Amino acid sequence: MPDAISKGLSGRAVYLPVSVLRDLHEYPEWDRREAIEYGRARGFYIPTRRSLVVEDPTRPRVRLGGRWVPISRLDSAERRRLLVGGDQGFEPAMVWLNQWGLPMSVSGWEQVFADANAPCAAAGVGVRTSPHGLRHSSAVITLELLVWDPEAGRLSFKTLQRRAAARARSGPRSRSASLLHGSGRPPARRIRVELAGLVGVGCCV
Repeated sequence: MPDAISKGLSGRAVYLPVSVLRDLHEYPEWDRREAIEYGRARGFYIPTRRSLVVEDPTRPRVRLGGRWVPISRLDSAERRRLLVGGDQGFEPAMVWLNQWGLPMSVSGWEQVFADANAPCAAAGVGVRTSPHGLRHSSAVITLELLVWDPEAGRLSFKTLQRRAAARARSGPRSRSASLLHGSGRPPARRIRVELAGLVGVGCCV
């Protein structure tokens, strides 16, 4: 994650399990495509004066304040204004879209987690999570490594992050996780929950 959208403006590496990467390949082909078709049919992607247009996707930058600014320097609010040209016209540059084809908001992510928590509550499983909770879970795992692994203190931060990510993925799957995941082709909301736990909200290509 780039500095501009990381806590404390401190960028960090993100390590994704293969299962999430497979889901990421499915999301653009199904749910995201349907959302874009909905938004495009209603004229949501016609550039306005507020839009930040990526003119050349191979050079991810926009004109802002009379100068070229790399996308990596844009904050979350600016990223929601990004448009990029495609075969069928403009579309949001943000990866995750809501049902109206617009970039996911913070409140939208909170609702995704609320919906994912509902099956656990209905089954009487007293476990729930949130984007904030998952971020703290990642921090706790990293801290645990620092406390119990004698080598951790000598590792680079990048290596420590990679080891913490591997440790998080190796834990046993709980009953609540099974309820969240379900079966069959993973719905967009489940994919978003898994990805949010690893890379946080506001992801952008």
